Amino acid sequence: MAKALLDPGALDDPEADRFQGLFNVKTKGTDPRKAIRLIRVDAGRLEEVPQDGVSVRRPPGRAQKGTDAVAEPVAYQKVPIDLVARGELLVPGSSRWADSPLWWLAAQAQLPDLEQVRILIRELLRLHGLCRLPTAWSASSPATQDFSSDSTIARERYRRSLAPLACYLNPDSICLLAALSIESFIVGNHELLELQQSLLCRQISSLMSDPNMHDIRDELVSVVVEKLVNMVWDDPPPFSACSLESPLMPIPPGSISI
Repeated sequence: MAKALLDPGALDDPEADRFQGLFNVKTKGTDPRKAIRLIRVDAGRLEEVPQDGVSVRRPPGRAQKGTDAVAEPVAYQKVPIDLVARGELLVPGSSRWADSPLWWLAAQAQLPDLEQVRILIRELLRLHGLCRLPTAWSASSPATQDFSSDSTIARERYRRSLAPLACYLNPDSICLLAALSIESFIVGNHELLELQQSLLCRQISSLMSDPNMHDIRDELVSVVVEKLVNMVWDDPPPFSACSLESPLMPIPPGSISI
């Protein structure tokens, strides 16, 4: 994988498999667009390399057993690498995963503000070529005049309207389903929440079933699934749901009203 993400000249480089930039992205959260590859420079070629692009470091590892000798510093040429761009060349469309607002949504410590979620929903709906008409407009729109108001039919119609989001496994559809689920959770619309979460679960299950996701499956569950599907957030929400199922009641002793 490391050699594939590097330039063709790295194929014969024995150090390419130990590319530290990949390790730092995975374990330290380094920006994958700003990875740095260090290439050892022979002393005879040192003058050919711009000095601002050279890093002098001691080789990794301990001194040989039975000796106190310290390895001499080695000069390395610093080569910036945009791993996202390289990945896009290998797998077209992969950069969408790096840039998706899905990670912003999953990084929140508590449920985001309702208006923030709705702004995100509008952006993602526009990206998918979709919209949500207000009820008053729906009644007068020629495109919706034949829609029945029967609750069972309305539920099935809404379920079908979500189906295109599950046709392709991509971060934008997962993020939109997650944002819709959060919106329904905030306002207390459990019927919509059930429909949206069912498709969201299907998308995430498909994603985790990919063998390439094996190494990060546990992190995906803890960072994404627990919050965006199970609604298990680090901090309590700063509001209460607007629902018939959430009547007014006395504040329990020792708790904080929301």
